[in-house]
Amino acid sequence: MLQVPSIGKLLILALVLGGIWLFYKAKAGREQQRNSQGKGPSGGGAAKAARKTDGSSVDMVQCPACQAYIPSGTNCSCGSGRS
Repeated sequence: MLQVPSIGKLLILALVLGGIWLFYKAKAGREQQRNSQGKGPSGGGAAKAARKTDGSSVDMVQCPACQAYIPSGTNCSCGSGRS
């Protein structure tokens, strides 16, 4: 028949599940904080400044100093000061 697990095993299971839940909760909090500061995986301040609220695309230009593509009208982070 069906055996009821002991109190010790149930307590360990509850602790493991609670630890997993706390881990994912902390991870989601860090990601939300990172995204609110504009330092997400997409590149930081220049990308946040060029992001449009209507969802349209952004024109990109190539930096003459470092050859990286940046949003039009912003300064490159390489220090050349040109866009």
